[in-house]
Amino acid sequence: MNKVKKSDADKLLVELQAIDFALVDITLYLDTHPDDEIAFAQHKELAEKRQDIRHQIVVLDGPQNAYEVGDSAKWQWSEGPWPWQI
Repeated sequence: MNKVKKSDADKLLVELQAIDFALVDITLYLDTHPDDEIAFAQHKELAEKRQDIRHQIVVLDGPQNAYEVGDSAKWQWSEGPWPWQI
């Protein structure tokens, strides 16, 4: 894998962490304010963005867990590198 792609994947992972943090935070808020339509819309928007970023990471770096292998033509999860080796 070339350095440009690896750098892109690293940036996406940082963005994913920020979105995950925001999703946890807004989920906790929605637990106590379930009728807040604006917060719910933000949650949906962040969840969609998270899904898009996860897909981009899989394209650049390969599957990060066994559940992301579904688009492959064959079982490649065991071929590595493992997520902790990246």
